[in-house]
Amino acid sequence: MIYTISNSGSAVMTWRIVPSVNWISLTSTSGSIQPMQQTNVVVGIGPAANNFTPGTYTGTLTFQNLTSGVGNTSRNITLVVNTVGGSTMKVTPTSSFVYSGPQGGPFGFNA
Repeated sequence: MIYTISNSGSAVMTWRIVPSVNWISLTSTSGSIQPMQQTNVVVGIGPAANNFTPGTYTGTLTFQNLTSGVGNTSRNITLVVNTVGGSTMKVTPTSSFVYSGPQGGPFGFNA
């Protein structure tokens, strides 16, 4: 995910991004932007998440304007860790099997 931080003011703006959890990875966590300029920050999932068990994990990025505080905001980040193949069984069709025949058979195919 790419977030764009813009400075629409007339003075240099100093900014910072604070992740709430250690598994959020950022290409940059702070900087300065000249007036009427912008910068991009790439957000990803860092190696701290590699040992997570299956489930849903959430974190927050807090974007701070350290110059004036105007425009401070936050963004939620959600990571869903799925079960890897080989450990999950799926049986199809999902319906049950019902068979009928006379008492004593024959019932057809024998496994």
